[in-house]
Amino acid sequence: MGKFVYVLLAFSVIDLVISIWVPEQSLQTMLALKVQICVGQSALVFLVFALLKKPVPMLMAEAFAPALRNLKGQNAQGYIRVWQQVSTVWVIAFVAKAIVFQFSDGFSEVSFALINTLAGWPLHIGLVYFAIAYSRNKFEQLDFAVRL
Repeated sequence: MGKFVYVLLAFSVIDLVISIWVPEQSLQTMLALKVQICVGQSALVFLVFALLKKPVPMLMAEAFAPALRNLKGQNAQGYIRVWQQVSTVWVIAFVAKAIVFQFSDGFSEVSFALINTLAGWPLHIGLVYFAIAYSRNKFEQLDFAVRL
């Protein structure tokens, strides 16, 4: 998790610098661009960590439920494959979010704010719920002894 936190910290500093230098008349366009950059960075981080066989949803789940680490010993490849599938869904959601904001120039300020809000914490809560439900279902199919 340490490397993941440092990557996100670096991206946050970049976002902060961009936010400080944006003129007010370009704020909505810049906010849409900032969302696209953040989503692109998130998707990239998820892809890289998945390729390293350390999918981000797995790392987060193991941080909150350390008992999950015991499942790796039962079937490491199956365990990681489930988390890579979850990670793929998260990447697709982030890319879809970026596409929506790519076309946000025609949105009114109210529409932009509403879409930005819905694509924020509600999307993340939905992705977390999906990760829990999907991984639990897959672990049962793989006959993992899931006891959290």
